[in-house]
Amino acid sequence: MKDSYFREQVHQFCTDQTTENIISAGEATIVCLYNGLSGERLDSLMYPRFSEKVATSSAYVQVHTLPPTSAAARYHSARVYLQVREWM
Repeated sequence: MKDSYFREQVHQFCTDQTTENIISAGEATIVCLYNGLSGERLDSLMYPRFSEKVATSSAYVQVHTLPPTSAAARYHSARVYLQVREWM
């Protein structure tokens, strides 16, 4: 909640935006949630997270604990935007 970049990205869901702005804000928000760097892409974040989990895990890696792909984040961001706009 203290990260101003994260709050800026989340705020875009509360205002009228174009589809591309919503998609990029959604991807940036998810990257922040997975402790990625600002400007980093989800697809480039997946491999390092996968490698970390393989190196530290004694069992197999749970796929649902990895960041989503950028294609999945695209649709998720659109659903989040629609839900927020309905609530408002």
